[in-house]
Amino acid sequence: MASLRSGNYDKAVATFQEVVTNYPNGDLAANAQFWIGESYYTKGDLESAITAYRKVLVDWPDSRKAPDAMVKLGFSQSDLRRTADARKTLDEVVRKYPGTPAAQLAADRLKRLG
Repeated sequence: MASLRSGNYDKAVATFQEVVTNYPNGDLAANAQFWIGESYYTKGDLESAITAYRKVLVDWPDSRKAPDAMVKLGFSQSDLRRTADARKTLDEVVRKYPGTPAAQLAADRLKRLG
């Protein structure tokens, strides 16, 4: 996290990837994979962020990071002006995770998308 906070995104990705590789089963790996996505997102590499967030959803669909990964997937799609994809993803967040902070963020972004 220190690398991410200091803006050293490549080092952050490498460190989080080590966690995913060394501890592939469980919340620690899902959490690290989410932060790989966040590192790419913050860096502006939205395609890599999308790939990282999707990996959370595929490999750890029941993790506590799944709602956050899905909403950030939708944000990434929106930022890339893939509006139809973003709406679909964000609608799924609202439907699948009602009452969560992720669902609220998704609903807010959906309003801005029109």
